[in-house]
Amino acid sequence: MPQDRTLLLALLRDPARAADAPRDAWPDLVAVARREHLAPLLHAALDGTAGPSGAVPHAVRAVLARDAARAAASGARAYVELAGVLNALGAAGVRAALLKGVALARFTYGDPAMRPFGDLDLLIRPGDERAAVDALQRQGYVPTAPGRGGHEQCCIDPSWRRLPVDLHVDYAEAFHGVRVDHATVFARATEITVDGASALLPSPEDTLLCLAVQFVRELWDCRPRLRYLCDVGAVLAHHPVDWDYVLDTAREHGWPRAPLSLTLGAAVRALTLPVPADRLAALRAPRGALLERALVARVARTLLRRPSPMETLWWIGTMAWADDVPPGRYPSLIRARLKVQWARVTHRWTRRRDGRAGGRAARRRRA
Repeated sequence: MPQDRTLLLALLRDPARAADAPRDAWPDLVAVARREHLAPLLHAALDGTAGPSGAVPHAVRAVLARDAARAAASGARAYVELAGVLNALGAAGVRAALLKGVALARFTYGDPAMRPFGDLDLLIRPGDERAAVDALQRQGYVPTAPGRGGHEQCCIDPSWRRLPVDLHVDYAEAFHGVRVDHATVFARATEITVDGASALLPSPEDTLLCLAVQFVRELWDCRPRLRYLCDVGAVLAHHPVDWDYVLDTAREHGWPRAPLSLTLGAAVRALTLPVPADRLAALRAPRGALLERALVARVARTLLRRPSPMETLWWIGTMAWADDVPPGRYPSLIRARLKVQWARVTHRWTRRRDGRAGGRAARRRRA
C-alpha cells in the first residue's frame, strides 16, 4: 500500500502517529482523505494531536478545517431539509427510519461535520412508496426513473437547492441477497425528533447490518469504502451492541453473513476495531473459511484502491461459494451486475439531464 494510504489508516487508528509522518507525504494523504470523504473526521482526530509542535503542517490543518466547516454548514442545512421531508411524509401517514449518513452524523458521531452526506436516505415500508413519492412531489421534488435496482426511489429538487431524497424499501439491490425484515427493524428502532419532526432511528445492530451491506455494495461498485468502516467504529464506540442479535440475524435473514464477516473482518484488520473475536469467529463461512479469511485480508490490504469490476465480481462470487449458495446463483449475479450497472448509468444521465433542465428553468425565471 502506498505511503500516503498507510499513513491515513495509521492516523485514523492513532492520531499521535502524526509526528511520524514525513512532511512531503501530507499533500497526498489529504488528497486520499478527501477522496474517501474523511477529511472532516481526520481534522477532528488531529485537532487535539499530541506531539512536537508543527507535527501537522499549518497548510494541512487549514485545508482540513475548511472541509470540516463546509461539512458542518452543509449538515445544518440538510437536517432542516430533513425535518421538512419527515413532516411531509408524516402528514401522508408514512413512517420513515433514517439510514446511513443522515442517521450517523447527528445520532452516532454527534456532530454533522464529522460525517458528510450528499443525500437523505430513508427506509420506508413496502407499500408506502406511492404515498411517499406523492408527498414529496407536493413539496416540489421530482421522482427519477428508473429506480436504481428496484430497492430505492430517488426524488430530486429540480433546482438542486435541496439534497436528493432516497426512499429505500431495502438496504441494497436484490442480488446482494439480503432482505430487510421491516417489522423487526421498525420495532427495534428508537423514536427520535429532527428539529421537531418525528422519525425512527434503527438499532445499532440493524445499523451494522446496513453498513455491512453498504460496504459490500461499494466494493461491488469499485467506490470508496473506508468511511463505512469508520462508521462501524463510530457505532461500536458510541452504542452497546447486542452481538447475539447480530449473529441471529446473520443466520436467519437472507445472505447477510458474508457481508457482515467481510466488513467486520476488514474493520478489525484495517482499523483494529474492538469486534469480539468469538463473535467474528462465529460469522465464519460454513465452508472455505481459509479462503474467506484470505479474501478479508485482501480487501483490507486494498481498501484504498479501486478494484476492477471483474475483480469485485470474483470477490462476490467467492463469498457466495463460501456461503454454499446454489451454483445457479452465479449467472444471476452476473446478470444482476449488468442490469444494475446499466440502471446506474441511465440514472446518472437522468439526474444530470434533470439538473441541467432545472438550471435552465431557474435562469429563465430570474430573467
